[in-house]
Amino acid sequence: MATYELDLFGRISNLKTEALEQYLASVQGRRALEIILISDIANAYITLTADTRRLKLARDTLANQLEAYQTWQFIPSLTLPIFNAGRNRANLEISETDQKIALAEYELSIQRVFREVADSLAEIAYTSDQLDAQRSLAAATNSSYELAKLRYAQGIDGYLQVLDAQRSNYLAQQNLVQYELGKISAELKIYKALGGKES
Repeated sequence: MATYELDLFGRISNLKTEALEQYLASVQGRRALEIILISDIANAYITLTADTRRLKLARDTLANQLEAYQTWQFIPSLTLPIFNAGRNRANLEISETDQKIALAEYELSIQRVFREVADSLAEIAYTSDQLDAQRSLAAATNSSYELAKLRYAQGIDGYLQVLDAQRSNYLAQQNLVQYELGKISAELKIYKALGGKES
């Protein structure tokens, strides 16, 4: 037998609209997070690639400048104007300085990545230890809760002991979720620091 409900005040359509809005919000939230993560990873990778290219360019420029400078040193040319020597030396110094700056920037970016990875690895080790301890605690509080329910069912203890064991179990389970989240977060930091490369 089919039953129908008359929706005079729009309660049913409002529930459908609310459910749809919640679904779309969760989809949009996930998509926004994906975009942020992908952009951070892409930005780190692009910066590293650019720094690598700048370093190569600076090294090539320095090699060319040194080669040209040695030619000037050993085979003087009479066709060079006398007043260009100072400008050429200044250009060589600028090129050497640019190369040193590019190298320093590259080294800083590498050090930053190493620091981020080292920090994340330490965080993972710490979080893993905490997670193991929390798993043990959650299992123990769950066993205690189950035992409290059995003791209540047998009339040995009152319901207050069941509620107390249930509260302890709930807190332990909540903390377990938090530690699991922390470990995954630390793993994602390594992923991000390495520019999205799988290790």
